[in-house]
Amino acid sequence: CLGSLSYLNAEMVNAIGKQVFWDAKTKINSFGFSRVSNMLENVEEGMIDTGLMMKNLVNLARQEGVEIFNGVSVSGIDSERAHPTLMTNFGDIRAGKVLVATNGFARTLLPNVDVRPCRAQVLVTSPIPGLKLNGAFHHDRGYNYFRNIDGRILLGGGRQTDMETENTDVMVTSSPIQHYLENLLTEIILPNQNYTIDYRWSGIMGMGDSKDVIVKELHPGIFCAVRFGGMGVALGSYIGREVSEMMAN
Repeated sequence: CLGSLSYLNAEMVNAIGKQVFWDAKTKINSFGFSRVSNMLENVEEGMIDTGLMMKNLVNLARQEGVEIFNGVSVSGIDSERAHPTLMTNFGDIRAGKVLVATNGFARTLLPNVDVRPCRAQVLVTSPIPGLKLNGAFHHDRGYNYFRNIDGRILLGGGRQTDMETENTDVMVTSSPIQHYLENLLTEIILPNQNYTIDYRWSGIMGMGDSKDVIVKELHPGIFCAVRFGGMGVALGSYIGREVSEMMAN
């Protein structure tokens, strides 16, 4: 990775006009890590409160007159009728155009699209007095991600230790992955510090054979925007604009 910095920064200059990656080895001790020998810094990466993001997205949609129906389960899409039709637990809904944007869950509606569910498990610690950690961090090829939030540490990842089991859309946590995450906290991120785990949960990502997001019209009037590869928060708003313009045209 260190040997590729020049190449990567050259690509960043071409893309956004500036270098963003730097050798940050001298900062390792300031975060209190153990058994970490190298670290790179991306000065343009930010952190977002995803709960607040979704709250404001819903508010914005409602202000624009968008109707949101919760509790409606869509079991299929009929593309053979004059208009795309959704089969739901409340009956059929005829639509002008349909966008499937359920990412890792899309295979239920689009069995021929190359997207499969991958579970991501997360835990959040109790507040830690004097927490040194500040920033968003990626570990072990990016499979693990952690950050500080409200004086706590949020840590997600571990699916690389059991890929087959984690290729699922069942939203529960599992003992092996949670144990792996706890060991990561104890041995590397928070050595010799006391904490408890306050929250645990899982979410479903959409993966595939390619890292490219699938944004296209599958049938007349039926579109999809899926396979975000774990980068949905970063790519979502951009892809949303792209697919909405595609549908409008």
